Amino acid sequence: MRLWAQRSRAQLLFLNPICHNPTGTTLSESRRREIAGLATDFGLTVIDDVTNAYLMFDEPLPVPLAAACERERVITLGSLSKVAWGGLRIGWIQGPRSLIAQLAARKVEMDLSTSPFNQALAVRLLARFDELVPLARRAARVRLDTLEDALRRQLPSWRWIRPTGGLCLWVRMPAGDAAAFSHLAADHGVIVRPGPLFSADGSCGDRLRLAYGHEPALLEEAVTRLAEAWSAFRPASPRSPRGVAITV
Repeated sequence: MRLWAQRSRAQLLFLNPICHNPTGTTLSESRRREIAGLATDFGLTVIDDVTNAYLMFDEPLPVPLAAACERERVITLGSLSKVAWGGLRIGWIQGPRSLIAQLAARKVEMDLSTSPFNQALAVRLLARFDELVPLARRAARVRLDTLEDALRRQLPSWRWIRPTGGLCLWVRMPAGDAAAFSHLAADHGVIVRPGPLFSADGSCGDRLRLAYGHEPALLEEAVTRLAEAWSAFRPASPRSPRGVAITV
């Protein structure tokens, strides 16, 4: 990674290091220290997106990158959308005072103001954030267990690594094009995202992101429909991509 930093001359590095979306993985402590060193040595500004971090299942929450390197090099992003409610698009940003002041001024220019009702609700939820986190974690774990069990029963040829947390399962199909299959899945009433949408170079063509934010019964139904779509899928003759971003 040091060689990349030398060659690319990048100035900004965006990371989703804890319960990564879509893979569900979490960077090791040694890797995080390496990135902190690069930020200091090469003057990189690091955006540390911890939106999914509070849904980490079994391990203690890793130390934020802002605590591992020069604080003026790290901008930390968080949100209530994963812990409280997906429809509450209220987040926060932590960083150098001078930068926060610039961003606040720019936001006023762009959208005048976020909904006052939503902001008032967010303030009350943040006051109970420590109560919400364990509830959200338990709910996510139950939903993941439900999804994994249904996949093992109905789609045994699909493979994945259990995520460290978050709300996404990164699945490998045994054959075929994920984008083509995602369109067929949509015809069966299930929206999934194909791997290339998450790749800078269009790779991961055999991967699907399955979100498990819905209630267990709905997840069971979704897997049943995915299994029906898979039975009808012809991997050797994929349909032409339609160029449409499919949203979960």
